[in-house]
Amino acid sequence: MIRRLFLVTLLLTSLTADAQNQFIGKWQGKIDVQGVSLTLIFDIKESSLNNKRSIYSSELSVPQQGARDIPMSSTQIKKNKISIKSSVLGLEYQGKLEKNVLIKGEFEQNGQTFLLVLTKTNEIQEELRQKPKPPFPYRSRNVQFSHGNGFIRFFGTYSYPKVDAYNSTTPVVILISGSGSQDRDETIMGHKPFLIISDYLNRQNLAVLRVDDRGAGETKTKPSELKYTTADRITDVQSYIQFVRDSIGSKHPIYLLGHSEGARIAAEVAVKDTQVKKIIALGPALVNGAIINKYQNTNSLKKILRDSEYINAYLTLHDSIISNSTELLSGRLKPSQIDSSIVNQLNQWKKRTPKNQSKKVKKRFEKVIKTDFDTYILHQYSQLLSNQWMLFFLQDDPIKWWTEIQQPCLLINGELDRQTPVELNKPVFDKYLSNKKNITYNTIDGINHIGQKAQTGHPSEYTEITTTVDSSVLGLIGTFFLED
Repeated sequence: MIRRLFLVTLLLTSLTADAQNQFIGKWQGKIDVQGVSLTLIFDIKESSLNNKRSIYSSELSVPQQGARDIPMSSTQIKKNKISIKSSVLGLEYQGKLEKNVLIKGEFEQNGQTFLLVLTKTNEIQEELRQKPKPPFPYRSRNVQFSHGNGFIRFFGTYSYPKVDAYNSTTPVVILISGSGSQDRDETIMGHKPFLIISDYLNRQNLAVLRVDDRGAGETKTKPSELKYTTADRITDVQSYIQFVRDSIGSKHPIYLLGHSEGARIAAEVAVKDTQVKKIIALGPALVNGAIINKYQNTNSLKKILRDSEYINAYLTLHDSIISNSTELLSGRLKPSQIDSSIVNQLNQWKKRTPKNQSKKVKKRFEKVIKTDFDTYILHQYSQLLSNQWMLFFLQDDPIKWWTEIQQPCLLINGELDRQTPVELNKPVFDKYLSNKKNITYNTIDGINHIGQKAQTGHPSEYTEITTTVDSSVLGLIGTFFLED
């Protein structure tokens, strides 16, 4: 999830005092996003201008995603109607107050519309999550350092054993987060996996460096540096390593633990820096990004289209449009031509696909997304193909780096991982890596993508599970890093 600071633009409205008071406060409701139930909380506030006009503002929180008090761009109230917008997030909520106890309306974001009913609520009670418990047999200190390009100032936490168990040769484990800008704890849906892993490793007398990604937490960067790819993040991790060598000590062995995209980053960093001693990949992707993207799309389509013939019909359209990524990277297709290319491929798909299938796909999609199918396709894929990170991901083939690694590596895949699944990874491991004695591939029954003990592995479960990282995962991590 991308973390940014948002500028609040407050719009003036003129209302009676009674109408003002009806909307002020916290309102909570839920939307269903392809099987994932998300709780949205709007905190609507009022202030006055020269004691004559009321100014309204609102903040949005999504607890499951770790999003707190995100300022909205505008909040307008007129009689019993409210409009809340965020130009940065591309969302809008239009609602109507009913019986002074609920607001009925529609929430729109990225071309999708959802029914959202809000009810007045008090302070939200958060579920008890797995948290490190004192006494802490280690020390922590905040650190900051610069990227080699001079445009990024990283902030993070260095935690290390107490004096009697710490010296100049204590291994330092660098934690590398998954896709999107993550804070140093890799906060997701109320969970903090990296905080739990760090605490566990510190208790095993290892030192740990965890850092806010560019665009997250306290890390400072130029806006232009937020348009990055996996290749840019590799240079970030190289800066982390340089900081350890320059400021903590060059004799400390460097270990890497990468989660999801972080695993891919760890692999290339280790190939390029043979002084890295050990690597753990938690939830790695061993296959081409386009294959992962298609797999994840297929899982989402099961809820929308249900029948395999319609899913397969849609996937032919998906494959056709995704092929644009190759054209864009080669320069044969220009960014200004993306929309026209998508429209052309959509029209060609309609001609090639049996009418009963294309009409059924359209109908079932529109029942869920509450908007025109053609408009949705153009909007979604245009955004996808305009994203530099996604273009790199779709064409990236991580197995190249795993085959070149010489250091000891442990690949950990949850049996219920639905983001980087065993069914895709295991055949690739067997074909390309099984003969490499330095790499071990371990699957753990019942574990999802972030390391939790789960029932189905679907991301919607993340927030329902109070454990953040299961002991079976922590045990494997600790054993590998501590063994000679």
